[in-house]
Amino acid sequence: MFEKNPILTNTLTMVVIGMAFMLCPLSALLIAVLCFRQKYGRILFVLAAFYFGWNWFPHPAQDLYRHHQNLCELRGLSLYEVWTHPMTMKWGQEPFPVLSKYFIGLFTDSWNFFSGYSCAVYAALFVYGVLGSVRDLYSKKLSL
Repeated sequence: MFEKNPILTNTLTMVVIGMAFMLCPLSALLIAVLCFRQKYGRILFVLAAFYFGWNWFPHPAQDLYRHHQNLCELRGLSLYEVWTHPMTMKWGQEPFPVLSKYFIGLFTDSWNFFSGYSCAVYAALFVYGVLGSVRDLYSKKLSL
């Protein structure tokens, strides 16, 4: 029945994986790793990284701690004030971290959200950057 309709197959797969993610996130991560050739596997991997970053980081450490402290200091400031803040000048004015802290600071300064966001960004860079460049090696069956 489902073999003839790929939309139903993909929808059913996404529903099953979504239920697995709700019940046991570790199982969803394992399913995402096993299904890495499909697009939903990569998306689930990034979502799992956000989940584990949100819930399982015990305490901020090193650079992530400094960036979170900087986020807490910058919260409520205008974009110009964020860009010219002395701590921003000290830690660097690369556009991505400064803009990320500004936009996250608009609605929260939660360590959990910041940690989950950071894990998801690193996972997305890995999945779509590193693995994206070698996609031909794992997306097709290779002959000997």
